[in-house]
Amino acid sequence: MYMKLYELKSLVEDIVFEEINKDQLASTAKALGLPIEELKKWVEETDPTSNKSFSTWLLRELKKRRVRLEDNRRITNDINRFIEPRNARRIEDIMHFPTIHDLETRLDQLAGQGSKRQGFAGIDPSTLPGVSVAESRPDITFYKVTNPDSLAKMGEGTKWCTRFSYNNSSQVAKNYLERYPYLVIGYKDGKPYVQYNPDYSQVMDVNDQTFHIQNPEQAKLLNLPRPNVVVPPVRKRPVRGGLTPAEQKLLQWSKYTTEPVILPSDAKGRDEDYERRVAQAIMKSNDVSYLIRILCVFDQYAQMFLKGKRSPAFENAIVSKDWTKSIQGKAPKAGGNKYYGKRSKYPGFDSIVSYVKNSIGGHWREFEEKIKNNVPLSIMYYMGTGLNPDYTDNPYVKDIILFSKFIKDKHPSVSTSEFEKSIRDFILRSRSNLKYGAFSPVLYKVLLPYMKLSKKPLESIVGTKLAKELMRNASFSREVGDLNYS
Repeated sequence: MYMKLYELKSLVEDIVFEEINKDQLASTAKALGLPIEELKKWVEETDPTSNKSFSTWLLRELKKRRVRLEDNRRITNDINRFIEPRNARRIEDIMHFPTIHDLETRLDQLAGQGSKRQGFAGIDPSTLPGVSVAESRPDITFYKVTNPDSLAKMGEGTKWCTRFSYNNSSQVAKNYLERYPYLVIGYKDGKPYVQYNPDYSQVMDVNDQTFHIQNPEQAKLLNLPRPNVVVPPVRKRPVRGGLTPAEQKLLQWSKYTTEPVILPSDAKGRDEDYERRVAQAIMKSNDVSYLIRILCVFDQYAQMFLKGKRSPAFENAIVSKDWTKSIQGKAPKAGGNKYYGKRSKYPGFDSIVSYVKNSIGGHWREFEEKIKNNVPLSIMYYMGTGLNPDYTDNPYVKDIILFSKFIKDKHPSVSTSEFEKSIRDFILRSRSNLKYGAFSPVLYKVLLPYMKLSKKPLESIVGTKLAKELMRNASFSREVGDLNYS
């Protein structure tokens, strides 16, 4: 008996989905704490294609927490918008876009909308039902919103999923207000600026990006009110390597206030035996997801118990370990025989940087010596810690970090013709001597910030010939196109 065509088609689609995403599905479900079947159902419902061809991208974005489960309608809409220009070869592969916001910006450009926000409602929020002024400052007004229709109307002109135009209804706003007693929207210059919920688990900018990740300095200046939680100075029970829900809320709030935030300590306090076990685990494993997880948990522990204190066991493991296999993706994933792809940095590298900032508070000479020949890693280290590149012999690392610092701090010399000449010479040298992975920070950490600050076009800084070469980089070209010189 011949199998019916639609049954064969369904079987093929199931096999494709299973083979392509089995390991990634398991890894993402584990990272998010979700049942595999629930996550698989979400992917199947969100990806509008019959063979779920965008599932790899969806799972990547979820695992990196660049999209949320409740963004499903927004994502489906974006994929549908993406398919036509992709088929016409007018847009890059979707895996090239670092975030969903980058994808939407590119789609808006292709549609002739540019990167400006559209549809701002232009209303006075205080006139809407269920809206009250929570706090009024000279530069920003915070509104507490309890009415879903008002919440949906106030979100227009942003990419928040609570806005009415998200799905032409107030349903998402209603869903949020069923989970929280209210949401807060901050207006700046008469327009939406920030939206957050009472536990600070989501504090989003107008592009629906996590505010403190995109604008860490501006996030601190928001000085949001302290969450309504009671946390004793000393716990009755130790919470090894983690935080209670109340403490997690305080930690989230610490990213949005200039007030000092002191987390409680366990009655037991520091656990050096735990530090030794972490060190042993680091030395024994090359599994990427395991290393990321154990270093992330250790980072939480270090922020609680090792402020200004060092862990010799941990440091010795980081410096002594041969990271080659984990960087090259040689470690098997999800218990199978497939392997992770090559990485540009150590698994859990961000947690190592956090330890340097919070526990060491200065140079870690042994680690800086270990990574000094790895240009991208050294750049990430010095950028992340804010340290001067005093202990690296690589001139490109030193120049990238120092140029970036001068531009960020708006040093008086930045406005001089000598500085511009040194920038040009540095870019020319870097272009000739650095591979793409190492050259990328020159574009995004030095050249673009300098263009924004000086308001000078690319051609006047690097010359017409090099400008044309650099603009072949699609991502860089988009960033340049989005610059506002007014």
